[in-house]
Amino acid sequence: MSTEENTQDNEIEDEPAPVYTDYVKKGSQQMRPYIEGEDMAGISIGEGVEIGPGGMVAVDSKNPEDKWYIPKNFFEENYAPAGFEKSLGNTDQDACRKNVTDVVIFGEDLFKLLSKASSNKEGWMKSTKAMETPTGCVIQVTTQQRNPDGSYSVAEALTNMRGVKIVETKDKDGVVTARRLM
Repeated sequence: MSTEENTQDNEIEDEPAPVYTDYVKKGSQQMRPYIEGEDMAGISIGEGVEIGPGGMVAVDSKNPEDKWYIPKNFFEENYAPAGFEKSLGNTDQDACRKNVTDVVIFGEDLFKLLSKASSNKEGWMKSTKAMETPTGCVIQVTTQQRNPDGSYSVAEALTNMRGVKIVETKDKDGVVTARRLM
């Protein structure tokens, strides 16, 4: 190696490493499943990436000739179908455990749902919950709204109402069908 080449290598080593920042996509990405054995000509594949079942082929919607392969593990960790919706309709811990496969719950849910309305299509949820205390109830009102980038905004309000109790209405099997404050 010449002295000139060695100097260039040292200069590169002294440069600061690039800083990476997390970004969230503003829109969706068109993709299709990789088809085993298909001709990959015209599809970019990252160096060292193994092609296989479960991988996806993405396409730039503004330039259909620009296609790239996304490996299964990267796809599963970073993408969900555009129709993916947050579980807004859960009404108790049992429903949450059923609908949210990775939920972790600690403790007893002391707040009891009084009312709830939600729309997965429109991305909003409003609920009113109450927790009995020795002197009355703490009331919690929650509103969630999906933002244009897919994230959610949440607003909550709490108040204490003295002298009220939660009254439950049950069906013939003893299942709670409604709650109200009295």
